[in-house]
Amino acid sequence: MSTEAVTYWDDIDLLRVIDELEQKGQTGSLFDGHRLMEAAARGKQLDWQRNPSPFARELVLARNSGYLEYDDQTWYGQPLADPARDPQTWLQQIREIHLTIAGRDRARGRIVMQPTPVSNEDDGHPISQLTLGEIAKAVAEHYDLSELRAFLGESGIPDEFIATATTDDGPRYVLDVLSSLLGAGSAARRALRTFIASWLTDRLLVGPSDDTRTKVTRELARQGWHIRGDRLVVGPRQSTSPEPSAEPESAQICLNGHAINFHVQARPDWSKDFCQNCGERTIVACPTCGKSIPGQDTVVHAYCQYCGAAYPWTEKAARAAKELVHQQGLAEAEEVLVVESIDDLLQMTPASPAAAERVRQFVKKAGPQVGESLRAILVDVVSESVKKIIWPAP
Repeated sequence: MSTEAVTYWDDIDLLRVIDELEQKGQTGSLFDGHRLMEAAARGKQLDWQRNPSPFARELVLARNSGYLEYDDQTWYGQPLADPARDPQTWLQQIREIHLTIAGRDRARGRIVMQPTPVSNEDDGHPISQLTLGEIAKAVAEHYDLSELRAFLGESGIPDEFIATATTDDGPRYVLDVLSSLLGAGSAARRALRTFIASWLTDRLLVGPSDDTRTKVTRELARQGWHIRGDRLVVGPRQSTSPEPSAEPESAQICLNGHAINFHVQARPDWSKDFCQNCGERTIVACPTCGKSIPGQDTVVHAYCQYCGAAYPWTEKAARAAKELVHQQGLAEAEEVLVVESIDDLLQMTPASPAAAERVRQFVKKAGPQVGESLRAILVDVVSESVKKIIWPAP
């Protein structure tokens, strides 16, 4: 047996193990929970004091989600153990563990909308409550409690976690939701990791200030969490004050502006030739001057800091926004004014606040559908202050 120990159970990896055992006819390992846990360890060393509890939790979550079934009818009137309080006994009691059709599809990646996650993205170690509290406080600044519920739902947080938090205090409510996700199994943790990464990279309706983004990103890096693609993944722990590197860290971004890898030098294995979100080609350098795209601050910038040229995603956003304006049939003079205002928004000039107000008036006149379309185009390439002017919180 390998000397490497099991530290964490991943839900999709567990479903894959069951699927493999069923396909090979090795049903003996599916006879009870203990035998399945040994098979799912894949040769790693089990800790029989610590491993049963998270393994039992994953089985219960998978059954509740309709991915597997098992016989939990005990013999001779023996009471069924509580999987949370006595996971050892409970694993011995459940019998005949098998995938449902939905579980087989999930194990084989047939109903997953993005590439099936790999288990080495998350080793089960925590995100500190202090860091989650920083995120909760920043998120709650933008909304009242009812709006927070809607925002979290629109941002991909499962409904059951949104409903379980009951406090009337906004920051405390968000913290309760995030903490519940952290301790509720790999699928919930994946939702949390995706939410945090999306929030840090301004993919949600609201994002952090520059100072908060820098602080939270550094705290996460110190805890061994880094942004890769669209979510947090485990990686090397970085000290608060790392030694200066001879070669500054660079980023890999797709031509549509999706962040792929902010640690190209440190983690080249995270890089991809094409974006997993949109299929577009990725780049690591400015097409105009050839200088590397900076990755040390984990922000997708709109313009190159070396030559001042717009990155391809900024140019695409500008073209799309101007085309949307053109489609509204404005008078020529009015269209020219709005189009020029879009350039000022993207370049963050002293004229940007006035330009944002003109665009706000255009959105108000054009209607909510046009306003939402314009927001979707510009959300990743304009500043938070500009967003607040054009799309103020209700």
